[in-house]
Amino acid sequence: MSSACVQGCQTQLQFSCYGTDTLHLCQQISDCAGDAQNPNCCQLQGGQYACVSNQVKMYGNLTCL
Repeated sequence: MSSACVQGCQTQLQFSCYGTDTLHLCQQISDCAGDAQNPNCCQLQGGQYACVSNQVKMYGNLTCL
């Protein structure tokens, strides 16, 4: 597992065991304004908040801001 901070990333979730996920971290819903496909700032496992799609929000039963 690795991580990096970059400017302007968008969430990209790979739904496979060998995928590489990119998470656009957020602290408030306005942080997701530039990520049109992932407009929801929701808490993931591990306590981090990330911008996610409406589908991930609904099917993941996530807590969102």
